[in-house]
Amino acid sequence: MARRLAGLEPLTLDTLPPMETIEAEVRRCPIGRTIAAICRDLGIAPSLCDGRFWNRVFDAIRLYRGGLGSFVLEVKRREQRFEKEEWKHPGLELPEETRDGIRRVLGFRIGETPVDPFAVVAAPGARFAAAATGPP
Repeated sequence: MARRLAGLEPLTLDTLPPMETIEAEVRRCPIGRTIAAICRDLGIAPSLCDGRFWNRVFDAIRLYRGGLGSFVLEVKRREQRFEKEEWKHPGLELPEETRDGIRRVLGFRIGETPVDPFAVVAAPGARFAAAATGPP
């Protein structure tokens, strides 16, 4: 895969290779490898995903020559590196690694329908009021 200009730096627009390099790489790589690279770059891990969604991603990587073994090893390596880091925000705790913990932080798991935090939800059992269309 194309290497960022500064491999150890955080991923920013300044550290990405030129678009032409990325396009050429995508054209010559198997689709599964491109999907795995996107998942790695975005930090998509099985624990963050809805089961059905992850199964589809897993199958796409596996069936389209994505190097599933190297992808899984890289996810594990990143998890181990993250665990070794000193947590710099003591007031901000990490969520427990459960479906409900991830859902509490993200609002949904990847692959589920996102929750609109601004949607108006009627109280349970409340009847819909007739909409006023003008003066009485």
